[in-house]
Amino acid sequence: AVKPARAREAAQRLSSVVTALLSLFRAGAQPALQALALHDFVRSLPVPRVQVQVEGDARVMADPDLLAAALLNLFDNAVRYGATNVHCTVGPGEAGQVSLALQDDGPGVDEATRHRLNAALAQARYEQEMGLGLMLADRVARAHGGSVQVLPSEVGFRVALSLPGAA
Repeated sequence: AVKPARAREAAQRLSSVVTALLSLFRAGAQPALQALALHDFVRSLPVPRVQVQVEGDARVMADPDLLAAALLNLFDNAVRYGATNVHCTVGPGEAGQVSLALQDDGPGVDEATRHRLNAALAQARYEQEMGLGLMLADRVARAHGGSVQVLPSEVGFRVALSLPGAA
């Protein structure tokens, strides 16, 4: 049986995803960009059932609601696959971008699955290759001129969002 607290939590999570998706896909809508300090932003997110550590900092130009929805879904994926810790690393990326890498301690994916996910992400081919969390993160990153990539990892699942840096 589903516990009422879990059902409420799932409903709230779904509501925030739907709201973020609607704002992202609204015809002609552009992200409401703000300069965000990633360290403080990630630390401020309400993330139940997983410990989140953040290392490094950089400023990005991003829509806080869309970025929060993307990150919360990635954290939720980590929890659903058995992770108890997520280590976030913020640092410089390529061509003026900022990299936000999330490394969890869950079971991760094998090399073939990682390559398949990255091929699907590169082509924005979401239908059967990935779940909602990774798809939403990629859509949000793309809306900001960035990208998402699943990185090699010895332990757990590792994904990096690339977002435009802010001055």
